[in-house]
This record gives sequence, C-alpha cells and structure tokens, in this order.
Amino acid sequence: MLSDDWYRQGFSCGEKIQVSDFVFFKIWYDEDGKAVGATVDFETANDFHYEMPISEWNKFLEKVLSVKDADKATTAFQKYLATNKGLFDFESDLQMRGIGFQKIFF
Repeated sequence: MLSDDWYRQGFSCGEKIQVSDFVFFKIWYDEDGKAVGATVDFETANDFHYEMPISEWNKFLEKVLSVKDADKATTAFQKYLATNKGLFDFESDLQMRGIGFQKIFF
C-alpha cells in the first residue's frame, strides 16, 4: 500500500477532511511539508480506500472535479458526490480518465 510506504519513509498525513457522511480524504506530506499523495476513504459497511500519488490526485482535481486550486477540492468533491451517487462512480471516473490509484478494501 502506498500509505504504508509513505509512513515507512517518515511521511505524515494531514487531517481527515470530511466530504460527505461516509467519504473523507487526507493529503500525505514528506518531511519538508511537500504533498506526496492522497487517500480517499469510503467508510461504509465494506470500507474502500483509494491511494494515489499527488500527481494523480491533481489529475483527479483537474479532470474530474474541474479545479486547479487544491483549496477548492472539498467543495468541488462535495458537489461531485451529490451528483454521482453510485458507490463506484468515483472509481469508474478515475479509470475512464487514466488516473492511477491503488484500491484497498476491508
């Protein structure tokens, strides 16, 4: 898992940002405070977690959410989820746009 690698490298994640009742994301940072990746958590009965390098997260912001400013990610993500209610719409949009990710589920 990417997050295990990031953790082993001494990286840390920022605060969990709530997007909906069961969707959260957090950004991972290296020891210099530079963003290195993102984790998107779908915390349902069967948890799904998506991890991606920051370059892929930025592609998601631009290609799916249509934002270039990371500060607008939460609001744009909330709007996205309001119109894309399927449990796997997020994953499908990543795949359709060639955005790389690792999926972990429990």
